[in-house]
Amino acid sequence: MKSNHVTSSIAITALLAGSMSAHATNGYFRLGYSANNIAMGGASTAAAHDAMAGSSNPALALGVEENYTAALSIFAPDRGFTVETQDASITGPFPLADGEYRSDSEAFLIPSFGYNRKVDDRWAGNMSLYGNGGMNTDYSESVFGAGETGVDLSQLFLNVSVAYELTDSTHIGLAPILGYQRFAAKGLDAFGAFSQDANSVSGN
Repeated sequence: MKSNHVTSSIAITALLAGSMSAHATNGYFRLGYSANNIAMGGASTAAAHDAMAGSSNPALALGVEENYTAALSIFAPDRGFTVETQDASITGPFPLADGEYRSDSEAFLIPSFGYNRKVDDRWAGNMSLYGNGGMNTDYSESVFGAGETGVDLSQLFLNVSVAYELTDSTHIGLAPILGYQRFAAKGLDAFGAFSQDANSVSGN
C-alpha cells in the first residue's frame, strides 16, 4: 500500500514538473482595472474589491467603504511572426521576405486610479480613471515595403458613477463615461491602392 502512495506521488510530481505555463491576454482589453481585480481573474462585475469597482459596475460603489486606490501595471506582450516560403511560384500583392520578425516595443506602463465615497447608507459615488493599450506593434523592418511598420491603439476612460440602494438586495448605478481614443498606423502605404483615400491609409 505504501509503495502505491509513493508511486502516485512521483507520477504527480513528474506531471507538475513537466507542465508548461500558459500565457494569454484579452488583447487591447485588460483582464481587470486594479491589482485586486486582476488577481481575481477579472471577476469584478459582481464583487467589489476596491475603489476601482465602479469601472465595471457603477452599483458596486455601495459595497466599498471610502477609500482610493492607484495602480501601475506593466504589460509585456510578446509580438512577432515568422515567414517561411512554401512555394516560390505563389505570389501576392504583398510578398513577405522569409525570416523572423519581432516587435521592438516590449513593455508598457498602464496606470489606473479610483476614489470611492459613501455619502450615507443609501448613496455612494465613485470616480475611476483607467485605460487600455499596450498591444501596439512596432517593427523596424519594412514588412509591407513601406518603411517601419506598426499600429497603435490607446484608450483612456474617466468613469464617474453614482449608486443608490433601493432595497437591501437591490442596488442601482449610473455611470457617464468620458473616453479618449487614439489610433495610429505606419508602413501600410501599399494598401492605399485598395482605398478610396490612399493618402489616409498610413502615417496619419
